[in-house]
Amino acid sequence: MAKKKQLQIQFPLGGLNRRGAYKQQPPYTTPDCLNVRSTGTIEGRERGGSRPGLVESHIDALGAPVRLLSPMTLALGDGFTAWSDTFGGLSMAAAWSKPSWAAALPSVLPSALASVDTSIAEGEAVLSVLPIDTTKAYSVEVFLTPWNGSFHGKYRLYLRMNNTTPDIAADGVMVELVTTGSAGAYSGTLRSVVGGVTTDYSLISGTLGTARPGWLSVQVSGNIVTVCWCGKSILVQTVGANAGTRVGFGMQCTVASGLCLANTFRVQYYSTGSVDALRTMLVASAGGDIYKESSYGRLTKVSSSLTVRADVPLLAAQSGQKLYVADYGDVMAYGTDGTVAGTAFDTLAAPDWTTKGVDADDMVVVISNPQGTAKAGTYKIASVAAGNLTLTTAAGTGSCTYRIERAPKVYDPATNTLAQWSATVGQVPSGCPLICRYLDRIVLAGGEIAPHVWYMSRSGDPHDWDYGEDDVLRAVAGTSSEAGVPGDPITAIVPHSDDYLIFGCRNSLWRLCGNPADGGSISALSHKVGIIGPTAWCLGPCGELIFLSMDGLYSLAAGSSSYPVSLSRNVLPREFLNLNPDMLAVSLEYDVQGGGVHIYLTPESSNARIHWWLDWTNKTFWPVSLASDHEPTATCAIQATAIEDSGVILGGRDGVLRRLSDLAESDCGVAYETYVIMGPIALAADSHVGTVHAMDAVMADASGPVTWALRPSLTFEGAANASSSDTGTWIAGLNATNHPACRGQAFTLKMTGGTRKWAVENIVAIVREAGRRRLT
Repeated sequence: MAKKKQLQIQFPLGGLNRRGAYKQQPPYTTPDCLNVRSTGTIEGRERGGSRPGLVESHIDALGAPVRLLSPMTLALGDGFTAWSDTFGGLSMAAAWSKPSWAAALPSVLPSALASVDTSIAEGEAVLSVLPIDTTKAYSVEVFLTPWNGSFHGKYRLYLRMNNTTPDIAADGVMVELVTTGSAGAYSGTLRSVVGGVTTDYSLISGTLGTARPGWLSVQVSGNIVTVCWCGKSILVQTVGANAGTRVGFGMQCTVASGLCLANTFRVQYYSTGSVDALRTMLVASAGGDIYKESSYGRLTKVSSSLTVRADVPLLAAQSGQKLYVADYGDVMAYGTDGTVAGTAFDTLAAPDWTTKGVDADDMVVVISNPQGTAKAGTYKIASVAAGNLTLTTAAGTGSCTYRIERAPKVYDPATNTLAQWSATVGQVPSGCPLICRYLDRIVLAGGEIAPHVWYMSRSGDPHDWDYGEDDVLRAVAGTSSEAGVPGDPITAIVPHSDDYLIFGCRNSLWRLCGNPADGGSISALSHKVGIIGPTAWCLGPCGELIFLSMDGLYSLAAGSSSYPVSLSRNVLPREFLNLNPDMLAVSLEYDVQGGGVHIYLTPESSNARIHWWLDWTNKTFWPVSLASDHEPTATCAIQATAIEDSGVILGGRDGVLRRLSDLAESDCGVAYETYVIMGPIALAADSHVGTVHAMDAVMADASGPVTWALRPSLTFEGAANASSSDTGTWIAGLNATNHPACRGQAFTLKMTGGTRKWAVENIVAIVREAGRRRLT
């Protein structure tokens, strides 16, 4: 009888690899997987398991594909601030106290979650007094998390209690959300107590479809209280007046062996005292409108007659306290027969301008090659009539070449206004989709009429575009090419602090070192490799440029002497080749918390595209699938003032903003498939077959169940796609020994997750040889 042999079957921590022959599959890699990572969401250990799920990052849906996400760092001086607790340490922080009506404080789990279970039954906590300005709106929030796929009780927020002796039975407001089970059904009560008199209001009940983490949020504006749960408004109610500002939270476990969990508690308010000068604020666009983050997690539309383009991704750059938006579009009209007479503009063809789609708020007339006393420049439009366009300023008299197109915009958070971006000197280049800040200059590039040309404003002044000055801070323009050679169209511009600026073209890469108006130089880094799109790049933790080219994924180390190095060709020879940026919105974002790079390849229309996660530490690739509506049409990485809001934000095709969370087991309630294939694994020597005699598996203690399947074949390649000979289910912890009937030259083990997150600890197989291989 053949001798038995023990095999350790390891989760493929090396990620997806499709380079070698099936028999030479590199150790610890997989020929196929989906929605898994080497670092599991359970405890964050490198042992393999399902990927994080998505949660709503903002309550307000924008109703259309998100086209712009741009974080700003501001010093508005308006007193807005936030206090938050993510429950680190071994117990509740000193800022919390047990209220008079409670039996205990919540406990704190090692995984930074406040909790109550049936051993405590109920835990309540009241926060120290905060200097809340009650004349302005403020919010009290707690991020709730299910346990083992279910909620288990009552979750409460307290607010407006007496500052000295907080007692919810005497004075204040309590919101109690009741939710139990795995379906996410919820109901609850808003209780208003004034002078001991209690008035209850029922929350609008509903169901999420599945138990998933989310914010329970209460906003107070005067005596109007608005309650939201998981992005849904479930009550707007006017309540009685309360004088206090004390807040708190509580949880009561009502299910045997259950557990109630909270991940973060937060209060957002305007302070009556001094606050830190800086805060982060997210600016977004969707449906042609600009939205600002009025408070963390809330978006409000900026009221303006101006719009931005709604059908393509947009870029923006902050300079000072303003955001400059590279709004652009197809040229609405152009020609060489333009005529101007003061503020009147027309052409010799004399079209009916009301039928040309010219928008006075959003567009400008760009005049060049002037004759007579006509003056070249970019002119705003005061009004549109059938016979002519009326300009806001006189342009002289004579003929000219012209084009009419969308103007770039500037958003001012201090005044909450959107305006056309106009120059005080020179002309702001219009029609440019690319923008960044470099050496305190605003850089524009990629315009349709001169795609190889880049433009820089005067240093420190985004409104000065006079190239005729001779000082080193002057505005300057140039091309991405060597002297005397026409430049390639610029597809991306990447600033690396103030040291150098990278110009990415479709098939070439250029570096500008220093100040172009003071001895700066431009040189080629590659004449073969470029960047395929405006957002097809990100900067890594050490300043590396990580970018997607027509030849796959590359990195460029920080410094002036580095050259591009391929990341994907030796691992995934086909997946990243010759992608069409005209049909895809390509976005790369480095995730500080996750330690990797998100690579999103969102098609113009839904067609089940695969996206990618690059584990930057191990340089391993993991494919990701998303529901069509969840695919991002805009992304950004934000390091927020509120640490719980830091991370990568995905603006979806459906107008909802989301983020990944290890606490989520679905994508905002939408289940996703997870699987991984281990092998092919040899059962016997060449030309022989073998059998799997026994198999033992240990899953993570908190793991959800997985389905396993053994797939044998007489060849290694066949094993990668063979039918299953044996299947079963593994649950959390140690599982019973399996005795399969698997027989072949080689086999693969496929693990498929269910609706719960999972992680694998150890798998052992006992195999033995069973004779020579024969055709059947």
